[in-house]
Amino acid sequence: VWSQPLATAKPEEQGLSAQRLARIDQMVEMHVANKWIPGAVVMIVRNGKVVYHKAFGYSDVEAGTVLKKDHIFRIASQTKAIT
Repeated sequence: VWSQPLATAKPEEQGLSAQRLARIDQMVEMHVANKWIPGAVVMIVRNGKVVYHKAFGYSDVEAGTVLKKDHIFRIASQTKAIT
């Protein structure tokens, strides 16, 4: 259990490019628009600091419920988790 939320930092302060991270937006938005996925939350932490954290798409497509960064996901299998 975390006692405090992770600190945030600008990507450049942690050796990452904000411009390159913006490519993630395009890729995930394309997946949502093509209905390959209903939504996604993407978080990148570098050196213990959050440099990118965004939500895309819907938690409930039929109801039009927009996905939030703090939504809780039910994960049935961890055999192919991306870390």
